[in-house]
Amino acid sequence: MKIVHIMLNSFFVEGFSYQENILPKYHKYFGHDVFIISNQFAFDKYYQPYEREAGEYVNKDDIPVSILKYKKQNIIEKIITKFIRYQKVDGLKDKLYEISPDIIFVHGGVFLDVPVIIKYCKENTSVKLYVDHHGDYHNSPVTNRIKKYILGYYPRKLAKYAIKYWGTTPWRVKYLQEVYGISPLKTDLLVMGGDDTCIDFDHRENIRKEYRRKINVNDDDFLIITGGKINEGKNIHLLIEAVYNLNIGNIGLVVFGLPDENVKKIIRPYMNSPKIHMIGWIDSEEVYNWFLASDVAVFPGTHSVLWEQALSCGLPTIFKYWEGMTHVDVGNNCLFLYKNNSDEIIDNILMVYHDKELFIKLKNNSENIAAKVFSYERIAKISIGLK
Repeated sequence: MKIVHIMLNSFFVEGFSYQENILPKYHKYFGHDVFIISNQFAFDKYYQPYEREAGEYVNKDDIPVSILKYKKQNIIEKIITKFIRYQKVDGLKDKLYEISPDIIFVHGGVFLDVPVIIKYCKENTSVKLYVDHHGDYHNSPVTNRIKKYILGYYPRKLAKYAIKYWGTTPWRVKYLQEVYGISPLKTDLLVMGGDDTCIDFDHRENIRKEYRRKINVNDDDFLIITGGKINEGKNIHLLIEAVYNLNIGNIGLVVFGLPDENVKKIIRPYMNSPKIHMIGWIDSEEVYNWFLASDVAVFPGTHSVLWEQALSCGLPTIFKYWEGMTHVDVGNNCLFLYKNNSDEIIDNILMVYHDKELFIKLKNNSENIAAKVFSYERIAKISIGLK
């Protein structure tokens, strides 16, 4: 089958491990002809946005990528773009007819070229359309009825032709139904996950030893890990404070990623502790090895794709509780934080550290249940109706 992934509302940036990167990779792995169509928006490892050159290339997964040039907008389109933040591209229609896909997978359904996709589906009734959605009440708040109508206009149109409109968390499924007005019959949950090809379970013990040596941590030390985009909303500064104040010498913390300027100021007093290891930005594939080298992952703030990646590695986890985000609990594999303070984080760390029975239960359920649920090989099949 020919599958085209369209990323004009979301983003496709090489070297990251977002769903936009991994689903096409697995669809290619399954033996399909896969194509990616994106726009000129990109960002670097510091998450600084920039406009890349339009053009075509074949990426490391042997997938042809078309970066379409932004189109000149009229006055009305400029006004709409202020609400939806994504402008038209040039050549989408020609590209679709050139590829002639059997499946179209749209990542995010709020952009000005949606009518092009709808027209193609009308003219090619055998094509199967799937759409995913990553917005929710936190990252895409709707402040008034006008914005609600504008944001929901294109998703409602797309939903008429889609086999399934996926929300990537339960909260996002609810958002699709309540904000965009899409029927529950068309919406469902498609969780994010981890890239199985990057998780070497067979050599877990060797990886554990190798990566701990990088930061001079013993094999039997209790190693906590966290990271990602480090801003105040992630509350990683509270975790650093918590580990700093723990009076147990063999508990350490690995933090990957680059803190923003505000967080740098907050964590500066704790950086002299030998228990806190700031390892900076690391490649997306390297993240999985650090997860395998650790004992527990702690994410005390807002959601990121790293939550599901940690779960895919079979790692016991501690998450900040968010209504509509409890899909990460698939059966006693994680704990939740309900407050925004370091004391609660300390209590939970000490609980999994001292209560061996609890830790073993979390570990077994993470390895035997969560790792399978959050496997992208499984998720990629579900995403296009293969499972």
